[in-house]
Amino acid sequence: MRGRGLAHGSGCIDYEGPHGVWWALAAITLNGITIQASTEARYLGIIFDKQLRYKAHTQQAVKKGTNAALALPRTAKCNWGPPYQYARQLFKAVIVPRIDYGSVIWHKPKADGSTAGLAYIQKLTTVQRLAMKAILGCYRTTPTAAMEIESGLPPTWIRLQTKPLLSVTRMQSLSARHFIQT
Repeated sequence: MRGRGLAHGSGCIDYEGPHGVWWALAAITLNGITIQASTEARYLGIIFDKQLRYKAHTQQAVKKGTNAALALPRTAKCNWGPPYQYARQLFKAVIVPRIDYGSVIWHKPKADGSTAGLAYIQKLTTVQRLAMKAILGCYRTTPTAAMEIESGLPPTWIRLQTKPLLSVTRMQSLSARHFIQT
């Protein structure tokens, strides 16, 4: 993708094409207002970078998720606090939406559907593991797969792959007169 995008109130960003820089970072002037070019722009809570790889956005998602997952053990312990069902519901209702926001845009699985080798998947799995340890009250050496089964939470890569499928299904189920269908 090539082009220049304007981020709402923050500046402009030059997108690189597949063969390198399309044009150099330069400021533009509209109605006497100069907008400086930047390497990142935020629009609707998603951080876009020049290569449209969303590295900064995924790093921020991991940071937010880690902070929230580390706060979960403060509310839920194995001998006091809310029962496991409520701690799990808290994870699914608060932490997962913060982590997965915009994943329909930034999550790019490989052509064969695998996510092997994607660094952000491993980091997001670590965040989910922190939360599952707090939910279940288990030992830190408990395998991740066992915690996923016991807590009833899907693995991170499956959760991220279902988001675009649900979006496409929702769009396909709209009426024929809806503007997306035309």
